[in-house]
Amino acid sequence: MPAPPRLRPGVHVVVRDADHVQLGLDPPARVIVARRPEVARVLERLTAGLPPAPTTPEGAAVVRDLAAAGLLVVPETAPTGSVRLVSRGLDLAPLGVLLEDAGLTVTRSDPLPDLYVVATPGPLPRAVVDGWVGEGAPHLVVAGTSRPGGLRVGPLVEPGTTACLRCVDAHEATHDPRRPLLVEQLAALPAAPVDRRVVALATAWAARDAVDFLAGRRPVTWSGTVDLDGPSPVVRTWDRHPHCGCGWDDVPY
Repeated sequence: MPAPPRLRPGVHVVVRDADHVQLGLDPPARVIVARRPEVARVLERLTAGLPPAPTTPEGAAVVRDLAAAGLLVVPETAPTGSVRLVSRGLDLAPLGVLLEDAGLTVTRSDPLPDLYVVATPGPLPRAVVDGWVGEGAPHLVVAGTSRPGGLRVGPLVEPGTTACLRCVDAHEATHDPRRPLLVEQLAALPAAPVDRRVVALATAWAARDAVDFLAGRRPVTWSGTVDLDGPSPVVRTWDRHPHCGCGWDDVPY
């Protein structure tokens, strides 16, 4: 059974006039309701952190209006599991702290984690993740973008379900078939330094997506990427590529 909704933190019941109260400040995140007994009871329960439990159509309508305005939240499922951090030149200690704060177990040696996170300031040698794809091990990649000094968060790969890193390569090689060869050469060469603010942003994004994934939600980088190398993040979603080996097990014989 899903958890009952709660009033979003920071949302309060304030007096609008003698006959009405208001939640939220401006539309669309605003609800104005009459000061009636059933409405007051529902709002008192929500303010106390209790399920609204409406008993009349009027009370149920208030709950619907609050939900439509985004003023209610459903408590999120807590993440569970272990994350193995694999650093290839980026400091992953801050990421570990964020993951542990969320209740996850962080390891650098667990052979069977629920999620791998690998991070590098430059291109990642694809052989690093090939084994995880073969084992069916979920993993999240943080690596340099094609613009030196940038970072790409993703893809978060569920082998057999999402695009893998080589799927992304195949899509990006559509207009330059030699691109994967160049990426592998660059992966063996020194990477550009990455600004600490970019690292911090990538760390926070990776932490959020890892937590969402291990809580059973679908994060932005699930079969997707977020490039942090310009004025604003660039989000892309990738399909599995028909020519990538990660899908060969799905080919009928």
